[in-house]
Amino acid sequence: SLRHAVTLADGWIPFGLSTKDITAMLAAVELPPAFEVVLPCGPLDPIGAPDDVRRRLLTLRELGATSATCAIAADSPSHYCEQLGALHALSEATEGETP
Repeated sequence: SLRHAVTLADGWIPFGLSTKDITAMLAAVELPPAFEVVLPCGPLDPIGAPDDVRRRLLTLRELGATSATCAIAADSPSHYCEQLGALHALSEATEGETP
């Protein structure tokens, strides 16, 4: 799927692959400029577990992710909005950081 994505698309969203497989696949191709690699990070709790969220975002970046998909743990619409704000802040804070 990555070979086809690099040739025909502007991004790749793998599923069902191990981090080892993703790393090997990305290392085997030359990605075009501005090519997006979107990796899943699973459910997050940016307010309750910010260190875990930071670690997971950095790990995804190290794997080659340019974006991430995730689910946010929340118990109300306002809590969801607070979680999104916290996730945004954590995401910006990890810019340039290494794991």
